[in-house]
Amino acid sequence: MKKNLSILLFVIVSLFYSTLKSQTFAISAYSTGLCVNSKAYASVTTTMAGATTYSWLAVTGNTCSPTLTMSSNNMSAYIHYPCCGTYTIICWAYNGSTQLGTATSQVSVSCNSASTLTISSTASNGTFCSTSNVTLSANGNTTYTWLPGNTNNPTVLITPTTSGCYTVVANNSLGCFNMSPSYCASVIPTYSIGVAGNTAVCLGNSASLSLTGGPSFFTLPGSITSSSPVLTPSVTTTYTIWCPTPTYACPVFTTETIIVNPSPNITISNSLFSSCAGTSNTLIASGAASYTWSNLTYSNSTVVNPTISTCYSVVGQSSLMCWNMATICLNVLPLPTLIVSGSNTVCLGSSTTLTVSGASTYTWGTSTWTLGSGISITPSTSTCYTVIGTNSTGCNGMAVNCVSVDTTCSNVWPGDANSDGVVNTSDVFEIGLAFSNTGAARSPGGNAYTSQFANNWTGTVSTGKNKCHADCNGDGTVNNSDTLAIFNNFLLTHSFKLSEIAVNGDISFSSNSTYVNEGMWSKVDILLGSSASPVNQVYGVAFDVNFDQSLIEVNSAYLVYSSSFLNASNQNVQFRKADFTNGKIYAASVRIDGANVSGSGKIGEFWFKAKTGLPANSILNISASNASRINNSNATSVLSGGSTSLTLVKDAVGVAENNLEYSIQLFPNPASNVITLQSAVNSKVSYIIFDIVGREVSNGEFTHSKTIDLSDYANGSYLVRLESEGTFIFKKLVVEK
Repeated sequence: MKKNLSILLFVIVSLFYSTLKSQTFAISAYSTGLCVNSKAYASVTTTMAGATTYSWLAVTGNTCSPTLTMSSNNMSAYIHYPCCGTYTIICWAYNGSTQLGTATSQVSVSCNSASTLTISSTASNGTFCSTSNVTLSANGNTTYTWLPGNTNNPTVLITPTTSGCYTVVANNSLGCFNMSPSYCASVIPTYSIGVAGNTAVCLGNSASLSLTGGPSFFTLPGSITSSSPVLTPSVTTTYTIWCPTPTYACPVFTTETIIVNPSPNITISNSLFSSCAGTSNTLIASGAASYTWSNLTYSNSTVVNPTISTCYSVVGQSSLMCWNMATICLNVLPLPTLIVSGSNTVCLGSSTTLTVSGASTYTWGTSTWTLGSGISITPSTSTCYTVIGTNSTGCNGMAVNCVSVDTTCSNVWPGDANSDGVVNTSDVFEIGLAFSNTGAARSPGGNAYTSQFANNWTGTVSTGKNKCHADCNGDGTVNNSDTLAIFNNFLLTHSFKLSEIAVNGDISFSSNSTYVNEGMWSKVDILLGSSASPVNQVYGVAFDVNFDQSLIEVNSAYLVYSSSFLNASNQNVQFRKADFTNGKIYAASVRIDGANVSGSGKIGEFWFKAKTGLPANSILNISASNASRINNSNATSVLSGGSTSLTLVKDAVGVAENNLEYSIQLFPNPASNVITLQSAVNSKVSYIIFDIVGREVSNGEFTHSKTIDLSDYANGSYLVRLESEGTFIFKKLVVEK
């Protein structure tokens, strides 16, 4: 059966050969030293005109079937001869599907066995790296020849620059030939990677690279497949840039280090963390080489004046061109809003009070800095006053209040006749100096101690103020009635008081005895000047009598004015006010005729009753203080005050006096129209009635009783002096209608 098959194949081949022998093309099959399992190539040696492809076939007369592998271009075939014998190699030439011709070749295969021939390579995956050394190795035989190159060696070292195929021819010790199949390898070109771009960045910024020299790139870390990788390292980092090759057999890479420069650490210091609105605050930045502030200044410091709480930012750039930003917020404390209240107009020579609110403490900018929420001012011309207020947070606000001066009026304080800021005995002087003068009455007038507007009169008082001040009660006439305002408002003050200039002179006391008896009335004379030092050119005097009230019966101290060189026919304006609690009597006497006098002597008497039950030899001190005088030219000066000391003794003479105290009564008291004096003693009693300023109102004598008409008496308090046989007492009378 097998023999018949072989004959059939041979017949077929012969028929093909007979049919195509007229066509001309030739093939060649390697035939030297072929043995069983030899492998060798057969190839077209003369091509067929018009042929576009070739087809191969190997046949043998035995039962072994050769293995044939055509090359990629069909111009050759790699044939494996598995058995010994004769093999016919057939090749057909085609143009498309049209057969153009046939060529044959025969080879003889020895029954010896060829050795196995294998090739190994140091290039993995059959890929050669351009310009790299690759070693090909053959084994299993005795001799070797490498093609191309005809190198006779089991190994060959090649440095391929392009892709190619390699074959080795080997013989074993039996002389059996063997040929390896073509060992074809891809040669990968060597790339040179170029890197361009910024390689130093600031923290948080990115570096953009531009890669050249290869078909594609792969950057690690980050696994970025781009020729323009954008890298954002947080620290200085070295990146590996690959140029991928087939199966990565020939790695091409480079490295690039991206330096990360730190951002500058910007800090801001300031002069005031909390400041008042409008206060300058210096902000100072540090940590960089250059700065740009949010208020568009460009040095390391900037001065700001915020009016509300505000945040400021600065961008600082280091010498490495890296930047950072810092922000600071300033707490701005509000300024106090000051509200000044008070009159914006004041009469010339008068005072007014300005008060301010809206802060905690205040400072007024007058001729000197004045503290407090209010100031009293006496401007001579229209003046603006500035006050600075400080609130609880220490911030200052300012307000200005302007006060205009009216030269046609005055502000009168009833009782302060000389407008020196205090009601005292010196005001009595002005009553005498301006006595009977008239001018515009005030509305509503009266003695209440408040500032009252008054139109100016003609003339001035001793202090240079307008004469309308002497009209204490505001009825338009200066007379005795004005002393009631002095009495009612005595020692009350308002916003200013003038200073006085001291000169020589004195008020002194004289007594017939240096002793006083307990329980009895006693007196000391009040003297103005002395024969050695008379008082010259005086129009009136004022003074305080001081005494130890602990040694005197309650409310028993009294002052009586005497006829004297100072008294103009007993017509002086005379004033007295007792303040027993404080041990004082305030006194003043001033002429009304406009003429100065000079002299010395007694001008009054100080009466008092010593207490009973006091230790013997207790000392009662009496002194004068706050003494002053005035002349008819309104010039005032200070007088020196004197003093005296009296010793208290116990004396039975007081019994008679005490009898007089209880033997004489006056009633009703208070009285309205009449009063009755009644005496239980048989001797004649004389009486003198004084008003509150020490002026004698009436006098007379009576035995047993006397009724006195009070219809001409004004409401008020009076003092009644009663005397019988050298003993006297005082009683108080109150008239109320």
